[in-house]
Amino acid sequence: MATGQAEVYARSGRATLRAGQYAFASGDARLEIDWMDEPRDRFTRFVGERRNLAGEGSGTPYVSAEYGYDSAVADFDQHGSWILVNGSYAWRPSVAIDWRPYVDGYWRWSPAGLTWVSYEPWGWLPYHYGSWDWDVGFGWYWSPGATYSPAWVYWSYTPSWVGWCPIGYYGGYYGGHYGGHGGGNGDGHPGPYARSNRKGSGAERGTLSYPHLRGQVDVTRVDPRGWSYASVSRLGTRFDSRRDVLGQERVGFRAGERGIVATSPLRIDRGQGGSVTTAVQDAVRRVPRALSAGTREGRSIEDITPVLRRGGTLETSTQEALRRSFVTPGQDPGYRPLSADQIAAPRRELPAGTAAGAPSRGADRGLGSTSAPSRRRRRRAEPRSRFPAARDLARRTR
Repeated sequence: MATGQAEVYARSGRATLRAGQYAFASGDARLEIDWMDEPRDRFTRFVGERRNLAGEGSGTPYVSAEYGYDSAVADFDQHGSWILVNGSYAWRPSVAIDWRPYVDGYWRWSPAGLTWVSYEPWGWLPYHYGSWDWDVGFGWYWSPGATYSPAWVYWSYTPSWVGWCPIGYYGGYYGGHYGGHGGGNGDGHPGPYARSNRKGSGAERGTLSYPHLRGQVDVTRVDPRGWSYASVSRLGTRFDSRRDVLGQERVGFRAGERGIVATSPLRIDRGQGGSVTTAVQDAVRRVPRALSAGTREGRSIEDITPVLRRGGTLETSTQEALRRSFVTPGQDPGYRPLSADQIAAPRRELPAGTAAGAPSRGADRGLGSTSAPSRRRRRRAEPRSRFPAARDLARRTR
């Protein structure tokens, strides 16, 4: 027992176990209670180390105080350094030059969409709150945020491969041009921060904005730097990141191969019977099949390859649609799990008087959206998520 106390029941009776003690039970033999000289397994030692970090107050001032526990156990100062980007502090991990976010880990099913489980010791907070961006001078860095997501990524679907890219890779690149926000990200494009009215440090200093994207792409013509891919047959299993998670250059896409890119996570119904892995793979395979069926029937969704290419000049209509697609975490009504058919659905006709290319303000909002703006007034989204933080999970396991 690391902390607190517990009642232990065995065939021979019961005993109260206090902090620092352990119990041993064997058949009908009398319960053995003794004091622990040291942790009895690696997990206990790991938990103790994390608690010591949190107890020492070793968090960072650049992350909101309400995430102090999560920041402390991540031990950001040991695994990287804090840098100043566009007037706000961001964290840069100490990693190899060819490192990318969302590679060293695997995807796990959850009702909110596929959730990234990182193998990296600091990987809880940076992959679920805030966003990763890339700078020509700094490389990859994490900007703290205050809204939860199973993973802040864009998704790409083809018949054999599923891809993902940090949402800040395009939010940071296009933010100044089409999102209307100031700053700069080191490659000639202003930065992604839309300042909130809140005062404070860390995640409260700025709110990352990003374009809500959905459309067809030529997967061989997107900017490959931020994208990672895995075979659909490996999705839902624990990845070996060196073998299972590939950059675009190792995938071998056919010239002109088409796919769908979406911001909203894919809704995966576990159904009755069968494994979770099978349910995940079946759901992912339905997305490109739905796109192919729509194309054969003369229905298609918008091509957003020029946007994902991150190069050249966009057409005026695309610029305007991109500008209007920008949203902030917690204020994006379209960010919810969608079925395969919804992700691949074609654009519907907009009502008279609605600007072409304007994103819907309903559930399908964003560049490449399909629905007409809703007239029903929506409640303003809460800035905080109902999902538990790591410290809350830890309390429940004590």
